[in-house]
Amino acid sequence: MGKRRSTVQIRWQVNSKLLDLSLREIKKRYAISRYRRGKSPLWKAAQTAGITLREMMDIIKEERIPVHISPEEVEEGWGKALEAG
Repeated sequence: MGKRRSTVQIRWQVNSKLLDLSLREIKKRYAISRYRRGKSPLWKAAQTAGITLREMMDIIKEERIPVHISPEEVEEGWGKALEAG
């Protein structure tokens, strides 16, 4: 019975990790989609995705999504970075 229980526990752990990875990927794709359509500034997309601004910038570059940042967004992003850091 101990072996059966540990197999179930392992399966549960694997399923839990897969679900967590899937949810993170869904959040990231959602955030990228909103940014691509101009619905979110870059910093907000990163925040929504649960990743750093640098990571989001790398994704935007990899996916060849045009960067669209207004002067106001630059100021707002700097303000957020200073608050966090």
